[in-house]
Amino acid sequence: MPVGSQRSSAKITENDVIEIREQYANGSDITYLSDTYGLAVSTIRGIVLGYKWKQVGGPITRRRIYKKEKVA
Repeated sequence: MPVGSQRSSAKITENDVIEIREQYANGSDITYLSDTYGLAVSTIRGIVLGYKWKQVGGPITRRRIYKKEKVA
């Protein structure tokens, strides 16, 4: 059974998955990543949480730390 980008229905490659995970870990928004890669928000969420494309590396970010900005 083909896996990852070897599947005929794959819209992204393994390198794209690593980039998505790195961008999310560095603070990119899921909606922005969804628009950039042409994938559903739920698909991006599954990728960054490690539920989809499990065989590919990159940082798996389970929780994001939100920094509170000071209001002047």
